[in-house]
Amino acid sequence: MHDAYRQRETALATAMEDRTDWERATRRQRQLAVAADAELRRRHPKEPWPPLRSAEPEPEPEPESSAAQVDMTATARLIDDLAARHRAFTAKLADRQSIMIPADDPDYDGLAQPFPAWTPTRRDAILQPPTPQITPSARILELTADRDRDREPGG
Repeated sequence: MHDAYRQRETALATAMEDRTDWERATRRQRQLAVAADAELRRRHPKEPWPPLRSAEPEPEPEPESSAAQVDMTATARLIDDLAARHRAFTAKLADRQSIMIPADDPDYDGLAQPFPAWTPTRRDAILQPPTPQITPSARILELTADRDRDREPGG
């Protein structure tokens, strides 16, 4: 049993790493899709747009049997299926990352990736207009003028 559970743990850890890699590789495109959907809904609020949904396949339904009744051969088949999906995923991710397109400015850059990995943007200072000059009230101007006259020599 130890070996079977160790194999299951390894397969599930590999699947989790694949999901993390895919998340990192597609983050920018997913954010752009969500932003485009939000802008479309903002511009046309009365349109009955269908909800944004993932392109991932629907998850397979869970078997209704309890964990104690799960058959080891079925688990082995699931682990083998998971390993086959891992191989297909790594091939798809490698194909996606190996595609190169000409850069916007070919004199400056050569080829670039069409789907670069998302990198967090640096936070720059937020430009703010200078605070407006506050003109003092007439009463304050009188008081300061009187004070300045008192300080003048001979006055």
